[in-house]
Amino acid sequence: MLPSSYQIPALINGKCCIISKSELRESCSENAIFQELMKDAHLEIKIRKEIEEKKPITLPEINALCDDFAHDEKIPMALIDFNIIDLDSRIKISENIRHKLQRILIDIKTNWFALDYDLTRLAYNSDESAASRFKRYMHISNAIVRIRTIWEKLIAFGVLLERPGEIDNILSARKVKSAFKKRFKNAQNPITKKIWDHLHVLDIFDSRFRTPELHKTGRAISWASEEKLGEETNRFLAFRNDLNRLLRDIIIQIVNKDELLK
Repeated sequence: MLPSSYQIPALINGKCCIISKSELRESCSENAIFQELMKDAHLEIKIRKEIEEKKPITLPEINALCDDFAHDEKIPMALIDFNIIDLDSRIKISENIRHKLQRILIDIKTNWFALDYDLTRLAYNSDESAASRFKRYMHISNAIVRIRTIWEKLIAFGVLLERPGEIDNILSARKVKSAFKKRFKNAQNPITKKIWDHLHVLDIFDSRFRTPELHKTGRAISWASEEKLGEETNRFLAFRNDLNRLLRDIIIQIVNKDELLK
């Protein structure tokens, strides 16, 4: 419970004001405040509803989109060129949750191409002007988020293969990695186990790159400004390369195994 003297922002007659909790009770009804606050929210909900009602993008469409993008932007296709249509067809899973599997495959592929787009731009950036150094920082920051996002999708993938009924609980957990680490220690599915066994690498990545940038005073702006592709950049790229190897191992396992779900 907030003290009555605690100050909060509020919209009153279309104007933003800082008022105490007691003043809020005295001057306005809660209903009036919420009506004001919800004006933009109604528009946001309406837009979101319209987006959700549109026909979702299909696996062939996203495959073609990524391939065309890689060609246009000169992203090396050999880095990771998995076919999500082929992977989807090889994984035996209840049709009731196949849409979740497809969504995860799409997210992994699109985030990987976005990651390698930023890293390709980073490699092409050899200018030492202030603008170029800042662009390096933007590409590195984007790449940090992309790597972490791909890891979250891999965790979801592992849950779906091992115990699909828990997918919503895991993804709604406050800390997805911790929930997965705790509940899937004894996973039987070989891919889920491989992902779990690799979490120690994610722990190091989080400690060195993700947590400082997202929750503390970021360091990327410093080393992106001071160097072209120096020691810290190479350390970061090592995590990207390790994730690439993990994804390739998973793809090979899927292709070589007829059934991943009982």
